[in-house]
This record gives sequence, C-alpha cells and structure tokens, in this order.
Amino acid sequence: ILNSALSDTKKKLRLFLSDKGSWGDSLFLENNDSQPSEEVETITFEELLSNGIPDIIKCNAEGAEYILIDELEKNKIYPKALILMVHPEFGDPDSLLGKSYFSSFVKDDRFSTKKRLRYLFVRK
Repeated sequence: ILNSALSDTKKKLRLFLSDKGSWGDSLFLENNDSQPSEEVETITFEELLSNGIPDIIKCNAEGAEYILIDELEKNKIYPKALILMVHPEFGDPDSLLGKSYFSSFVKDDRFSTKKRLRYLFVRK
C-alpha cells in the first residue's frame, strides 16, 4: 500500500477534502481556496510498478480512473483482477468502459447501481 497519488510526474499536489468523507476527496475539484485541502506527494506510474505488476488493482480514485486505464493500456498492464469505481462527474463512463483494454477481462457489474458505478474485472 502506497500513501501517494498517481501522476505523470513526481510532485506535490493539493488534495481537496470533501465534507462527505474521504470517498469525495479529489485532486480534480475546482481550485477553491475556501475548501479544505492537504498537500500530497505523487508517484509516477513507472515508480509504482518498480516492484512488479500487481495481481489486483483497486481504483476508487475520484476521477483519476480515466487516466489510470489509459496508463494500464499503454504499459500493457493486465492484473488478474481490477476493481474499478467509475465517477461520471469526471468523465464519460461509456467511453471509458468501451476501451479495447477491457476486452482482456470478464466484467461483473452486479455491484453497480444507478448512482454508483462499481465493477469487478477478472482477466480472461
């Protein structure tokens, strides 16, 4: 477990804290000085994978899932299982789930609701 945010470069970013709890915290909210935030260190994808390809990836990244899937596909990373929470407020879920990357997986969407898009992908 790494206590860091994924980014394309190593740097420090502001994590905006939600009054709804940690599930609403995000790096992608509007820059609002009145909103509570904290500084977080970032890690690059290459640094993240320096210990090998993970068997399981769980992504509840409040919008960063759109970046993560592109990076996984670009780097040909196919874990045995991928747990993915998709946040429509940060992108288009249909475009994300329509990517060719997911053709290597069987999708289980029984955990999804209209408000919460949750998927388990198991590698074929």
